[in-house]
Amino acid sequence: MANSRMFAIQITESDAFLDMPPSAQSLYFHMGLKADDEGFIGSPKRIMRELNSSNDDIKILIAKKFLIAFDSGVVVIKHWLINNTIRADRRKATTYTNERSMLCVKPNGSYKLIENSTPQPTDNQLTTKRQPNDGIDKISIGEIRLEEESINTLAPSADANDTDAKFKIPLSSPKEKPQYHPVTESDIAHYSELYPAVDVESQIRCMIGWCESNPGKRKTKTGVKGFITRWLSKAQDKGGRGSPHESAASASLEEYKQKVIMEQTHGQN
Repeated sequence: MANSRMFAIQITESDAFLDMPPSAQSLYFHMGLKADDEGFIGSPKRIMRELNSSNDDIKILIAKKFLIAFDSGVVVIKHWLINNTIRADRRKATTYTNERSMLCVKPNGSYKLIENSTPQPTDNQLTTKRQPNDGIDKISIGEIRLEEESINTLAPSADANDTDAKFKIPLSSPKEKPQYHPVTESDIAHYSELYPAVDVESQIRCMIGWCESNPGKRKTKTGVKGFITRWLSKAQDKGGRGSPHESAASASLEEYKQKVIMEQTHGQN
């Protein structure tokens, strides 16, 4: 088994990664350190106990597709072959052969579950080009990018005309072309499952009020999902009582409502 582990900046400096809570990021790094030479972790809960991580952390890593989970409890780091490529003569094959047989390797080097079948991959499927000197692939940033599915997992892209949206969170955009991030019923159900102690709808309303009162701090299309998960994660950690912004957001929402009422009254006069 190789003694060193590496992390590609294309992964760990991506918006999708940086939008996650620091606790989830830390868990990812420790998973990477403890994984076997093909990226599999047989006892993820033990690592979580060592770090005092919450179940939300691993749920986020799986939902954002940084980890792939199997029914056996084993997990694999999706972008392991991007982070680490170990020379064949130094690599110790994983003992989780059943789980490995359920994976193929995409052209960009990331693992992908094989749908509706469990074939045993060939050696060509589980290897990529190797440098004979140091065992580390020299892959350019242009050749490897995080798939859009990893970036857009927890919510759909922003669309101000999305008729399925129950809520619309204002985004950072020009005044003449306002944009919103839609939150649908299915999103609310998903967030409620991830953060069971939180009244998700109430928190979404607070987010909208905070964004309306702080236009300079609104998030982009890419950053808004991280904003939502960080807010809800903090609310979950506080037993559902809300994030540090909640009281300010609630107050801001009331101020906004009063402002609208005053403008309407002034217009009538």
